[in-house]
Amino acid sequence: MVQQLIRITARRDGFRRAGVAHPAKPVDHPIDRFTDTQLAALKADPMLDVRIVDDPAAKAAAEKAAAEKAAADKAAADKAAAEKAAVEKAAADKAAADKAAADKAAADKAAADKAAADKAAAEKVAAEKAAAEKAAADKAAAAGKAKPKKGGEAA
Repeated sequence: MVQQLIRITARRDGFRRAGVAHPAKPVDHPIDRFTDTQLAALKADPMLDVRIVDDPAAKAAAEKAAAEKAAADKAAADKAAAEKAAVEKAAADKAAADKAAADKAAADKAAADKAAADKAAAEKVAAEKAAAEKAAADKAAAAGKAKPKKGGEAA
């Protein structure tokens, strides 16, 4: 609330009322300077112009305080928004890092599975080759033991 003042201007310089000499120029007095009875007498006197006015200093102070509060509220809102954005960015960064780690783990597992499958296939091919070579060697050995008889007959 803006404080108010009593502004008094006398029609004749030095006119006295309520124990005060009033000049012909406007003079501001605190709102509580005069009793209600004195204020009523001042207002009723035709030699005085008495007005209740807003205190410009108090009004300026109130406006300044309102502006400072608005600036502080905006700063607090900006800070809260920045903190929220930072938390959201941190969460997004963590989610991206977690996804990258999961993707890497999946790729590593796929590579390990492929390596295991390749090894198993190579071992199977090697075992089949070894079996074929053994069979060929056994056949050759068996063929070497059985000598053909004269006339091309086998024994």
